[in-house]
Amino acid sequence: MGLQLRIRELFALDETNTAGTEFGSDDMYLGAVALERRGTAKHTVQLLPFKTLGEIGEFDDGDRKQYNPPRMLFNFGFGKTVFPKDIVVIFVLVEKDSGKTMGPFLNEVHQAVKTTADQLLAAAKQDDASAAGGMDWVLIAKAVWEAAQFVYREWSPDEIFEPQRAVLSIHSESHRWNGKATSPELALGFKDHGGHYVLKYDWHLHFG
Repeated sequence: MGLQLRIRELFALDETNTAGTEFGSDDMYLGAVALERRGTAKHTVQLLPFKTLGEIGEFDDGDRKQYNPPRMLFNFGFGKTVFPKDIVVIFVLVEKDSGKTMGPFLNEVHQAVKTTADQLLAAAKQDDASAAGGMDWVLIAKAVWEAAQFVYREWSPDEIFEPQRAVLSIHSESHRWNGKATSPELALGFKDHGGHYVLKYDWHLHFG
């Protein structure tokens, strides 16, 4: 059994307009960084290797790229003492004809998330009170999100959209969404550089 984060669609409500004109099409790339907690022990916080779908395609106003079936971006495994499973995913959307910005930016976000999480976990191990009460996942999730935002502000190039995030908590294998193994379709909005994109995704429990 496992949990998948799946991409269903990227929709261009409005292509970018950085230079004051919508000349040409947007060349869109998508990637993400994911951090998860498995169970209540502090050492079960894990940063997954960052993932990218690479080039999604070229977009003008109203264009959309749909995946049917949905395309898996992350697969979060299950196992003994895995619950609660808490996840934060930071999505990165880039408009870049060459796509060269995606990898370096994702890598820097990934490193910032790792450094922040490691520092907080190290501090928690030295805190007798937190050792008794368990790790403060909410604090870690908030801090890594702020770290990703800081990287974005430091880069701030025309082609990178402000990152967005998705969070999920599952407390047992019996978790369902209205009795279904797949969540309702969810959406995140990316607004930057005169453009507006909507990313649609879902969470899916699989039993293979």
